[in-house]
Amino acid sequence: LIGSNSLLSNANPAAYFDSITAGLNLSEIAALHLDVEPHTFSDWDTNKDAYLAKYVALLKQAKTWCLAKNIKLTVSIPIYYPEETLKEIYALSDKVYLMAYEHTDAFFIIKKVKEEFALSAEKTVVALRAKDFSTRSDFEKFMNELSVALNTKSFALHDLETFVKLD
Repeated sequence: LIGSNSLLSNANPAAYFDSITAGLNLSEIAALHLDVEPHTFSDWDTNKDAYLAKYVALLKQAKTWCLAKNIKLTVSIPIYYPEETLKEIYALSDKVYLMAYEHTDAFFIIKKVKEEFALSAEKTVVALRAKDFSTRSDFEKFMNELSVALNTKSFALHDLETFVKLD
């Protein structure tokens, strides 16, 4: 998992990937997961297109590196990237985790992830955050509602600690 937004301005991300994996047996690593979030920058609204172009360029370089190392590329993205960018992200990624945080309205999420599931339901994983819910029962009901509506069982937890605390 790499969560460094500075990769967007890194001229040689492959060198960075090599540096953090030096000494590791890559045959034991299934995937490189990028949690790079250009949408968190303060000037996102005014520079969205430029950031998305940099993000796709980063994914292209990461995919080349992953292919050379025989590992998969997975990414985390919010549920509101534009369709044209989504097409590029899905073409380059083996799995796409949709960060459906801060929303407890299943209809809202179902509507927002329609494009991603249309591109590839098999590649799509809905990531949920336990701290958005009051009880574990509420969380599980919500996840079950999404599962039925989206015809998926592919979910990820933002973090296990807050999920366990719902008990």
